[in-house]
Amino acid sequence: MLLDYLQHAKAQFHRNRLYPVLGEMAARHAELLALQQGKADITAQFPRQISGIDWQNRQFEYKTSTQPLDSLQDLEAILEVGKSLLGEGLEVGKQRYEEVAQKLEWLPVGLLPLRKEEGYLLLGTQSTWETLCYRYELSLFENNLTPYRSLKTRYIGTFRRSLVESWESLKAKIIRQFTDLPNPATFAAIFPQWLPVQPTLLPVAKREFVRLLVGT
Repeated sequence: MLLDYLQHAKAQFHRNRLYPVLGEMAARHAELLALQQGKADITAQFPRQISGIDWQNRQFEYKTSTQPLDSLQDLEAILEVGKSLLGEGLEVGKQRYEEVAQKLEWLPVGLLPLRKEEGYLLLGTQSTWETLCYRYELSLFENNLTPYRSLKTRYIGTFRRSLVESWESLKAKIIRQFTDLPNPATFAAIFPQWLPVQPTLLPVAKREFVRLLVGT
């Protein structure tokens, strides 16, 4: 089952479809690490008996009075193989993610307001005039007292630029159509070419966009 899953995942990566497979694989890998740690904690709780004295380090030596169950040993072998295979698959996905992210160019469109937590994210390529427009909202929340940034996006339309229409004029057109944001922060995420939008371009742009906003 694991080998079939990895074959499916790598096929998705080869087709430039990173999500949701990459996120799922990272979660499964983390679960395996947690299971492996849990197994180690269970083994550490087995009763121990003093077997000797380490005179050099001045400490007792112990042996486990109850041998680990065969099922736990089998589980350890399965976890180790699964961790290795998932780790390899995860590296393939991460590498493909970095290849896409490194080619992404960011363009602030027009004057940026002081408040950048809400505005428009424009998604386009260098080879076409078609532009996807998303309204975004960046928020801060805490999970187990750890702060996280969450970026929500809502697709509002597809616009087509031309030789005589700049990014700034496209922004002005969007403002005239959606008047509730009179001076929105607007950024263009420009990729070399179109790849699958929902599985790749949009999630990559969103993750990198959070880093951009937090850093500005």
